[in-house]
Amino acid sequence: MFWSEYFANELSLDVLAADTSYASFLPRNENEKISLHSDILEAIRKIPPQQRNAIFICDVIHHLEPAFWQEILAKISGLFDIIIIKDIDSNRKFGNFCSAAHDRIINGTNFENVYPSEIEKFLEQNNFCVKITAMPKLWYPHFLLIATKEGK
Repeated sequence: MFWSEYFANELSLDVLAADTSYASFLPRNENEKISLHSDILEAIRKIPPQQRNAIFICDVIHHLEPAFWQEILAKISGLFDIIIIKDIDSNRKFGNFCSAAHDRIINGTNFENVYPSEIEKFLEQNNFCVKITAMPKLWYPHFLLIATKEGK
């Protein structure tokens, strides 16, 4: 909810937040600018095309099977002009190991390797200009990828 609240409050944007955990519980949300959903693809279909400006995918991809996140990325690349992704950088072996151990042992969740260059290659093949910034941290190294549709 941190980023949803930031975008809604600080940038005054309408936010659609999706997380599969919302199917079993909804966090306290009193902000009318934030709409919570448990299925991202279903939620996106409800947004009128002229209101689909940008999508921010934060710390999600490493929990999804590669075939599933690639399917989602294929669908959203045709719907949005700006795609922003922040996630664990699997190129950073020690930090990736720490993050995987944390997710598997402490949280009991799935962990998949995510390589920013794979996402970059896919988006470039779909007419996006991509910039990647490393966000190195000792334990949990992230990357930030910003992709904009060419000509937009």
